[in-house]
Amino acid sequence: MPTSPFPCKQIRRVKGRIAELTRKQETAYAGWEFDGGTVEANREDNRLQIFFEEKPDEKTRETLKENGFRWSPKAGAWQRQLNDNAIYAADRLSCIKPLSGKSPTEIQKEARTAAKTEKKLSIRAQLAQDKEALKNAPKKAAEKTKKQGLERR
Repeated sequence: MPTSPFPCKQIRRVKGRIAELTRKQETAYAGWEFDGGTVEANREDNRLQIFFEEKPDEKTRETLKENGFRWSPKAGAWQRQLNDNAIYAADRLSCIKPLSGKSPTEIQKEARTAAKTEKKLSIRAQLAQDKEALKNAPKKAAEKTKKQGLERR
């Protein structure tokens, strides 16, 4: 990749991308069951996937397509990119209405609230914690060896 004549612009772009990926990783999504199948938030593939127990009828398939879902033979599911717009599209689909009676948007709000109460560390905090643990690892190993030596005597 050639060097940019504007390094500050490149730095801002990379920092913005890091912030975007951090937000995306920290956002909680939850799936739900509906009459005739399940909806899963597949974070590894970054997809909202709809699994039907049986092949949906023509009208349902057309509605799914109109709302941005596409059939994936590999996954065996109707899917689209996992983001807030996918959840809003799922709200509009009566064929995948959750059995709980709540809307998909409400389910996501509850999942995000639950994730916030868990207080997961941000990526930077995790890296700092891992770095600190690595610093202390030799000290802890030496202390453990001393304790084992004292126990043998």
